[in-house]
Amino acid sequence: MRSGSLLAIVALRGKLMGVNPLLVFRRELRGYFLSPIAYIVISAFLIVIGWFFFSPFFLEDRADLRKFFSLLPLILSFVTPAVTMRLFSEEYRGGTYEITRTLPISIFATIAGKFLAALTLMAFMLLPTVSYAIFVANMGDLDWGPVIGGYVGALLLSAAYTAIGLFASSLTKNQIVGYVVGIALAFFFTLIDRSLLFLPGNLAGFFQYLSADFHFQNVARGVFDVRDLIYFVTLTAFGLYASLLVLTRPSFRGQDRVTLGLMMGAHGSFIAFFVVLHLASAGFGARVDLTEDRIHSLSPVSRDTIAALREPVTVRAFFSSNLPAPFNNVEQSLRDLLGSFALKNPKNFNFAFHTMTKPEESLNSSTDENIGENEQLALQYTILPIQVQQVEADEIKLINAYMGVTVIYGDKAHTLGAVTSTEQLEYELITAIRKLTERSSALLSRDKPIKIDLYLSSVLDELSEDFRELRLAVRGFVDKLNPDYYNKLVFENYDPTSDTAALARARDLGLPALGIGRQDGTGGSDEVYVTIVIDDGREAARINLVRQGDQGFGIVDAGTLQRELEVNIDALLSTQLKIGYVVGKGNPPFRGFGNAPRDSVDVIPDLVNFHKVVTREYDIDGFYANNGVPDGLQAALLVGPREEFSDYELFQLDQYLMRGGSLVMFLDAFDLAVQGNASRYFLRQTGIEKLIEHYGVRLLPGQLLDERSYVVNEIQENGIAVQIPIYGAPDIGKSQLNQKFPFMRNIDNMVLLNVSALELIEDLPEGVTAHSLISSSPDAWVIDDPRFADPLTAQPPSDELKSQYGIAYLLEGEFQSYFADRPLPSPIETVGSAGGEESAKNDNQYLLDDDLFSAYQDFLPRGSGGKLFVMGSSMTFNSSLIDAEGRSPVALFVQNTIDFMNGREGVAEMRAKGTRIRSLDETTPFIRALTKYVNIAGLPILVMIAGLIVWFLHRARRRRIYRMFAGDTRE
Repeated sequence: MRSGSLLAIVALRGKLMGVNPLLVFRRELRGYFLSPIAYIVISAFLIVIGWFFFSPFFLEDRADLRKFFSLLPLILSFVTPAVTMRLFSEEYRGGTYEITRTLPISIFATIAGKFLAALTLMAFMLLPTVSYAIFVANMGDLDWGPVIGGYVGALLLSAAYTAIGLFASSLTKNQIVGYVVGIALAFFFTLIDRSLLFLPGNLAGFFQYLSADFHFQNVARGVFDVRDLIYFVTLTAFGLYASLLVLTRPSFRGQDRVTLGLMMGAHGSFIAFFVVLHLASAGFGARVDLTEDRIHSLSPVSRDTIAALREPVTVRAFFSSNLPAPFNNVEQSLRDLLGSFALKNPKNFNFAFHTMTKPEESLNSSTDENIGENEQLALQYTILPIQVQQVEADEIKLINAYMGVTVIYGDKAHTLGAVTSTEQLEYELITAIRKLTERSSALLSRDKPIKIDLYLSSVLDELSEDFRELRLAVRGFVDKLNPDYYNKLVFENYDPTSDTAALARARDLGLPALGIGRQDGTGGSDEVYVTIVIDDGREAARINLVRQGDQGFGIVDAGTLQRELEVNIDALLSTQLKIGYVVGKGNPPFRGFGNAPRDSVDVIPDLVNFHKVVTREYDIDGFYANNGVPDGLQAALLVGPREEFSDYELFQLDQYLMRGGSLVMFLDAFDLAVQGNASRYFLRQTGIEKLIEHYGVRLLPGQLLDERSYVVNEIQENGIAVQIPIYGAPDIGKSQLNQKFPFMRNIDNMVLLNVSALELIEDLPEGVTAHSLISSSPDAWVIDDPRFADPLTAQPPSDELKSQYGIAYLLEGEFQSYFADRPLPSPIETVGSAGGEESAKNDNQYLLDDDLFSAYQDFLPRGSGGKLFVMGSSMTFNSSLIDAEGRSPVALFVQNTIDFMNGREGVAEMRAKGTRIRSLDETTPFIRALTKYVNIAGLPILVMIAGLIVWFLHRARRRRIYRMFAGDTRE
């Protein structure tokens, strides 16, 4: 190597590195703030972003800064080039850059100093907007995590755009040209993410990664990911490096090939380093969740579920490779989530992604030859493509796309619906995993077998050959199912005809007996049994094999028998918690009405959606109150009873609470009947009212109406829209909800129907703590006269008759029994015993076997650790308020309440992740106007005043210096 080449490289290094850049930084910073530039730019920025953020702010009713951070990248694309356009262009134009090059200041120091000065100005420009966060925090429950992340992201974005603007300014001596080039480059990195809909699907992922807005919004939502940090650092470094290449162009001239090769090698190594860094960062998973509720981190329930896996679970995801926006983000979010699962249990949790390249052909093909391997695999799991919109060649087309996920455990699989968003994705995956693994986990942990006992009287064999075949069929089905149940099933055949012990056992179990006439001519009848009993040692289930149909009695068919065997065994093995549901008191069936007849006049909630939603996590079992709450239930649910409870039924509920159980009651103080356009109300008395009043909460007679209510927009004949308030549908706002409880935090607003008011008694019983969970607005009133109880015609009373009422209360602690000072009631005749299946059928319920619980318990005069939830509206369960997906505010409230009463707050928190909408508190028109004026106009005015003060101080200093050196005596 020539010595001249080495000397040239050393000389170039000296020019590049040189002197401390702080000298240039201080000079440029003075140039900004001692001239009107900084104050004009900052004021213009505050006016524009303040106007766009606060103009619709109160209409959107959200206590967050999402709109501000969504506007920021686009506005910075305009503002940042205006700040940087003069940095080099001005020196080129004035000829001072050549003079600067003769000073002992290196190129690197020049670039770094100018960059830091411009970035400091950008930071000062963002500083006044902290006022936005302070105002919003005073008007609502602001999550400071995304705010902090947003400002960190804003500084990173400003650094990247400043470096880009610096590069644009280094290209030309014309400031306008530099500004235009800077805007063009900043716009490219900002708007490319918003133009993905118009890009080919196979390029969307690449251009999305190039988007600065995409990475900024990740940080602004409260997630500080290493990949986003690397992106901004790289973009900033490339901007500065591009400026360095432009300014060092003269150094390349006149160099020999070796020197040029070394210099190009150094530049190439720099570029290669960042390219490799970006490729490697795709596998980085380190990130920090700054949000208050840790909505972007795994919940404790998820961590525990994955860590507890004892056998392999595999998740297969099927996604098309050319998904248009916004679906192209779902796959990456799912990858991140599954990667987090795998870190918790790498041995037993696996996942795989299958790229579906030809969804159109696979859907339209009539033969398997054209279906790819992945498409065939997807079909095995019943995953089919869905239609989504894509813009192609300036046309909106419908394309078939795969977005399916299936969870596999052993030979069983659970397929999720089309995964088109990330909302509740963690909850749905964990729920599917728990459902699949609970049966195997329960079987593997069992020491005792599951007994399948067939009680079939041999005397029936003489009547029909079918009964002999039935005995063989049951044994065959058990043998067939046994391998799937790890050979834990044990079959026994009992003949009550010849075995007196079997007959006694059948009677003790309360099995339904059939009577058949004797064939010996004596005229008597024989007691026969045709029932299967499934016993797991803790509980038992029964299957009656002879049933009455339209054509009389008949034997159940083989398909139904096998299906019911599996269903009942799985129900006994289920590790899902069970909740009891009181039936037989005129309350609605917990499975919904379905095709069952119902009164067309009385208004009764239909629980069909409630059942769909809650049975994802719980098994629901109906029981009659007189039989007592079954053992093992942590919570018992009573919804809208309409018939009076006997003292013995109240005693059973009372003693369940004394034993530490959780009673969940949704009650009504009135019956509602609708005939045509008229509504009629009748006060209801069930006996539950005196029970809960003894515990501490009183159900007020009548209906609660509220001026803050749901509003219907109605178009009149003249075309004018009129808002009609429905006073019987209170609109519950955030201030009326007690969000101190974790299970209430994700709910900020909901509308209720047919509400009865509650109030606490003056002196709560000792040892009982009461919490108000939901209340009306202060402008509510109660109509206790049925003649004036129609909410469609009722008018608000005078202000002195309005008040704030309770709607839902939670009481917990050591309750005193209602019967502590009263005679204990005697047991009444059991409803639905023995022949209870027919009663269950008529009631559209599946009831717990009556023989499983005792008719009487040892009396407890005082309890410990019980919980009582009371809400004055059974219509909360109606399918008009609870959606089938369980995502409406009322659906989340009901699910979270049941979770809390069962001690499962963690499940409620996981379900609610990312669903909370933080609404603003109620404010006066003056406060709203003040907020807008201060932030839109006040902040820019303060900046201009600060600029004037600095200008006057600088002018006075210049005069003092002039007088000092020129002897000027002017004032």
